[in-house]
Amino acid sequence: MYDFIEWNPEQVTECAKKCDAAGEIFSKSKLTSISTGTQHQEALDELIQDINGLIAGLTLACAGVSQATTAVNQAFQEAEEQNRHALETDKIYGHSKGK
Repeated sequence: MYDFIEWNPEQVTECAKKCDAAGEIFSKSKLTSISTGTQHQEALDELIQDINGLIAGLTLACAGVSQATTAVNQAFQEAEEQNRHALETDKIYGHSKGK
C-alpha cells in the first residue's frame, strides 16, 4: 500500500495563523450579562460563568491546534529535508560503488 501526503507548508502555516486569530478573538470575548427583561433573567445570569468557561476553553483549544499544526509542519519540512539529503547522498555514494 502506498500512502502519499501532499504537504503544502504555506497552507499549513496559514491554518496556524487562522487558529491564532480565532484564539485572539476568543481571548477578548467575555460575557458580562444577558438582558432579556423576562422571568428567566436569573437563570441566564447563572449561565454566564459557564459560557465564559467555554470561551476560555475555546481559547486554549485554538492555541493547542495552532501549536500542534506548527509542530507537525516543522516535522514534515525536516523529514522532507532529510529525504532530500538521503537521496543526494545515495546519488553521490551509490554511483561511486558502481564504478
